[in-house]
Amino acid sequence: MTVAPSVGNYVTGWCNITSYLPPVGQYTYSVTLVPGEVTINASFVGNNKIVRPSSKPIHNCPQYIPEGDNLSCTCTLSDLGSPPGVLQWNTTGSAELRLTSVQAGNTGTHTCQLWWNNTVVQSVEYNFTVTYGPKTVTAVVLSSQPFDTNGLQDIGLNCSVSGSNPPSTISWIRSDNKRVLCNTQLCTLTPRPPDDDGLKIECLATNPVTNRTNSSSVTLALNYPPTSPPVITGNPTLHEGQPVYEGDSLTLTCTVRGGKPSNATVITFTCPNRTDTPDSSFNSSSVTSSLTFDPVTSYNHGNCSCTAAWKSYDWYKQKSNWNIDVYTSPSIPVIFPLSDIPGRPAYPFMAGTSGRLGCRSNQTGRPEATYSWPVPATGQASGSNLTFYNLSREDNGRTVKCRASNDYTENRRPVDDATLVLQVYSCRLLYVIDCQFLSVIRIVCLRTQQQSPHSDCTEFLQRCSQPTAPYPPLSTWTRVIARTAREVQKFVDPRFPRCRGSQPTEDIVINEQSWWVNFTIDQVPCEASGVYRCDVNNSLGQDSQSRTLLVYCAPRGTFGDKNINTTSGKGELTVRMTAYPTPMVKKIIFLGHGSSDGELVKENNIYVECSASSLAPAAVTCNVTVINIGNSDEGFYRIVFSNGFGDMPFTFFVKVSDQASQVKSKDNNIPAIIGGVFAVLVVVVIVIITVFLVQRHRRRVRRRSSDEEWNCLARM
Repeated sequence: MTVAPSVGNYVTGWCNITSYLPPVGQYTYSVTLVPGEVTINASFVGNNKIVRPSSKPIHNCPQYIPEGDNLSCTCTLSDLGSPPGVLQWNTTGSAELRLTSVQAGNTGTHTCQLWWNNTVVQSVEYNFTVTYGPKTVTAVVLSSQPFDTNGLQDIGLNCSVSGSNPPSTISWIRSDNKRVLCNTQLCTLTPRPPDDDGLKIECLATNPVTNRTNSSSVTLALNYPPTSPPVITGNPTLHEGQPVYEGDSLTLTCTVRGGKPSNATVITFTCPNRTDTPDSSFNSSSVTSSLTFDPVTSYNHGNCSCTAAWKSYDWYKQKSNWNIDVYTSPSIPVIFPLSDIPGRPAYPFMAGTSGRLGCRSNQTGRPEATYSWPVPATGQASGSNLTFYNLSREDNGRTVKCRASNDYTENRRPVDDATLVLQVYSCRLLYVIDCQFLSVIRIVCLRTQQQSPHSDCTEFLQRCSQPTAPYPPLSTWTRVIARTAREVQKFVDPRFPRCRGSQPTEDIVINEQSWWVNFTIDQVPCEASGVYRCDVNNSLGQDSQSRTLLVYCAPRGTFGDKNINTTSGKGELTVRMTAYPTPMVKKIIFLGHGSSDGELVKENNIYVECSASSLAPAAVTCNVTVINIGNSDEGFYRIVFSNGFGDMPFTFFVKVSDQASQVKSKDNNIPAIIGGVFAVLVVVVIVIITVFLVQRHRRRVRRRSSDEEWNCLARM
């Protein structure tokens, strides 16, 4: 207690008391003075109420502190209690927490404490995080590079970030349009070639607290197929559907643009009759393949196919076609007689009647040839037909010519005209009895010194075709055996005109100075066609006459090997038959492997050319050539030959051989072509010489025999 003098004997003073805080409550205090036993109520400085703090301390310290920054924050409390408590950080001893240049290693727990009644009655902990980074960002393409794609395959990307607290957010961004592709570490996308080839993609890592960023980029390398089909062009330049001519030079080029790498695109370029490996070239943007035709042949007519494939995938397999329309020359035409009456021989012509000739090429060319008659004699031309009205003896020996022409012959090279020397028989000529009415035919060689009174009145039945064997030498002279007109009359065909307007009515009388010899062919066959000569001689001299026997018959024959083995889509077969006139091809049918109906064959698949010599006109040889034959064309074929007297079907089998082991160069065909052309020229020369000699001989005979008369004979 502390006192001090006052007035008189009085003193003043005060006393302090210190004690532990009592339990919570409100208290009063008094002081008793001794001596005197005076009790004085003590005055209270402050609050006489004891209250424990009820609230919890709080602070304004941040959770994240960027590395290298300073920290300054305060701890506060709304109710310190009574008497008031004291707030302080355990690390600083004050209500304020200060740290300078915080580093990543500055970790630990800071506690803000409320001291009251010498006791920590409230506290709060504070843990801060030092933020940093991202320091390292690595972006990679998970798929192998370059990446094969056709625009439908996914590619994976990965972005690794290290040295970041808290973890950074990741964004994948296209470099061309800044579009965000993904927001995850692993990114899957579908690149679109060719636009995305070489595309740069950035992985951007961002610290979410500090917004600090770091990045890494990848560049896409793509392999991809072309996007457009092959394109075929020609040199010289050709428009769609424009033809080329046989013998010209042509180069076709197939080009495929796009695709990477270009040498991954494989081109297969094929054309009819071309199996050679094409020349190919590459550059950075395209691949080309060329086929050269030098020269173009008829076998090249048809569809060319350029197929392009990329690597071993099915992503790109496209095909383009180009049709080579090869214009070809028709073969030398053939002139042949036409008959309007069944059973009546069409040729030779008969004076006083009408006759028709037809003209056609066995190979009509492309486009199909048209026919004209530059030398029609006295006939009237109508397309491929030439008609003669009221023929006379003067028409005998006249020459007619037929010409075959098409676009090829007009623009490149014409073909030779067909030439025929007319044979017009009159009653002065020898006639042959109808070999269809009779089982025996006799060819009569007759000389007379005195004209028979009925020699110009005999009707004839039918002239048969040419035999192939010559007359036997004359060995005996035989007296003419008279025949009655009645015997002849029963074989007369009223469809034929009468010789000089009359017919025999009584027995035919032959002068004693006339002789004749018979050459008899029993059951005359078509093979008997040919030239026959009758030689006459006596002590005063000699003479001879030739006659042509033409036996008309439908095609027939016995055939051996009926198979054609093709090599490189081509094969040949020779068919020999008996027929007169020479047959033409009526139709060609593909039967396949046993079909009875079949379908007509395309024009450019099978060529047939039939021919016969003038010495053996009924011995016909037909060459069958097949071209452009693929596996789908293998099977049976049927050719129907026809000559106006009947049809003959011929069936054969076409087999496709192994192309790879039997490919031959096209140059190997050149000697065969030259040999064939030479053979045709030889035959043509022989025919011309024969016609010339026959005409010359006829003129000589007419001069020698002006006083002779050939009787019209008919026999049973």
